[in-house]
Amino acid sequence: MCGRFTLRTGLDEIVGHFGIRNSVVIKPRYNISPGEFIPVIRTSGQLEFLTWGFRPHWLESSHSSFINARAETLSTKRSFKQAFKSRPCLIVADGFYEWKIVGNTKQPYYIKLQNNEVFAFAGIWEGDTCAIITREGGEPIIISAQDYRPWLELSASLDDRTEVLNKEKSGSFTIHPVSTIVNNKQNDSAACIQSLQ
Repeated sequence: MCGRFTLRTGLDEIVGHFGIRNSVVIKPRYNISPGEFIPVIRTSGQLEFLTWGFRPHWLESSHSSFINARAETLSTKRSFKQAFKSRPCLIVADGFYEWKIVGNTKQPYYIKLQNNEVFAFAGIWEGDTCAIITREGGEPIIISAQDYRPWLELSASLDDRTEVLNKEKSGSFTIHPVSTIVNNKQNDSAACIQSLQ
């Protein structure tokens, strides 16, 4: 599961990387959590904000939203099938957290590109909500820059979209343990990504 991520990158770099044409304001974030507004690209060149927590139009209000959508069930699960077919998006990020059991505790780790470059998770959206697409083990799928347009292409077939998801992201990632302060979503400072090593 991908349940927290970061976007520390400056606006100029984000605009340049994604070719953003509309006017937006983004402040550095170190602990982005489900239920918050997150930066999303649904149409090339347009950055907007959607709620992280995908809600199909038929989902009852008492039911929890989906923060992740497993790639293996996108084309078959009722919750995601139509969005996978016609409502892809890019979710802008520059790092994310994963937790591993160490002894009797869950140790958070921070993962980012070695060059600190901004990137995009594969996502789907409906209304004003969205979800991050993950692999079977819960790892978020990162779309390579050359595949941004093919992923967002509304006329793409399911096979085309699946092909993009199955590609390996280029670039080297680094991982390091961080403080458990990241477990509290109220903590949103550079201390969240500080290495314990």
